[in-house]
Amino acid sequence: MLIFLTFSNIFYNTHSAAPSPVPEKDSASTLGFALGGTVSNKQIVGKRCGAMQAAMNQYRLVWQSNLPKKKKIQKYRMLVVNKGLWGLHMLTLHESDLRRLDYNHVRCLRRILKLKAAYVSRISNQEVLRRAGLPPFRVWVRENQYRLLGHILRHPTAADWQVCFQRDTQLEWRPPIGAKRRVGRPRDPWAEKLLRDFQKKYPHYDRRQIQILAQDRSRWRVALGGLST
Repeated sequence: MLIFLTFSNIFYNTHSAAPSPVPEKDSASTLGFALGGTVSNKQIVGKRCGAMQAAMNQYRLVWQSNLPKKKKIQKYRMLVVNKGLWGLHMLTLHESDLRRLDYNHVRCLRRILKLKAAYVSRISNQEVLRRAGLPPFRVWVRENQYRLLGHILRHPTAADWQVCFQRDTQLEWRPPIGAKRRVGRPRDPWAEKLLRDFQKKYPHYDRRQIQILAQDRSRWRVALGGLST
């Protein structure tokens, strides 16, 4: 009985207190991912590149060991690449962002393969990728982006669809009613940019056909092979 009364008092005191206001912030971080109007894609890409370089330093004994090259590349993908890929598929990445990720990727591979910079070794970035047997970093990012887009296109009643598209349009994005335009260049919506890139690669597809194609997972994966390269 005493234990029951004690827990009853704790429950009453906890729930009877007045709720405290939640402070507002311009930006915050959740699961290692920065959110907010003051956070730019350039900052997030820079943090991912920094995380990859920190992981390279953390496991430097692995790269300096006598392990075969194949084993080192496998460990690089598990220990370093995943840190760089985290959350990037949800960003609207431009060519400058993708070039920075590709450069950082090749920089890590040069360290593993013990190759100096291109202006010293005269070995191009394409040759470094060929020796490592890995694609450019943008290939993995694009695959994740279009995989998520295909999932959204297959579920038109989900909340993700309502964020990316309007219900009364054919895969078109429109700003919410009453939204005010920001000063400067307008930002590219995530899904809108991916659809434009899709139509550049496959100009014979309109947006209705893209939605139909996404319903077939196997055909969508085949299309991803051409989109990610």
